[in-house]
Amino acid sequence: MLGQLDAVKAFVAAAPGVQKTRGPHSISLMRHAMSGGPKAPAVVEYLKTIDGADDRALTQPLSTEDIAKLVGIYTFGVASSDKLEVTVSNGALQIGRPGRFARVIFHLGSWAFCPMGAEQVRIVFAKTSGAMTVTVRDPDPMVTARRPL
Repeated sequence: MLGQLDAVKAFVAAAPGVQKTRGPHSISLMRHAMSGGPKAPAVVEYLKTIDGADDRALTQPLSTEDIAKLVGIYTFGVASSDKLEVTVSNGALQIGRPGRFARVIFHLGSWAFCPMGAEQVRIVFAKTSGAMTVTVRDPDPMVTARRPL
């Protein structure tokens, strides 16, 4: 935003509710403005007056035991590459295809998660008879993968 207060005001006026849209790394509009350096204080002060400019995802804690239950490789097809891998990095749970970039996922409660930067997507884990499953929805189910217990 780099101090472009008039542009920010015009954008918020033209697209009501846009202040609640988070950036690609799940960063609020306010947090972006606060990172804008010495030109940004006027934008920060303006955004303080707008409801939702600093909304954050309401995440829930996840126990070490639950993390251990969720970590692993889940298979969803017949090809050797049809896999999702759930790992932990720096204390954060993440999901991705093996050997590719993994995305941090935020726990919303009851083993339901959203990935960083895509809060409308739901990643839901469940324990079934003899397996753990993970289903990715955006909003409809896109894939369900499982790993034996």
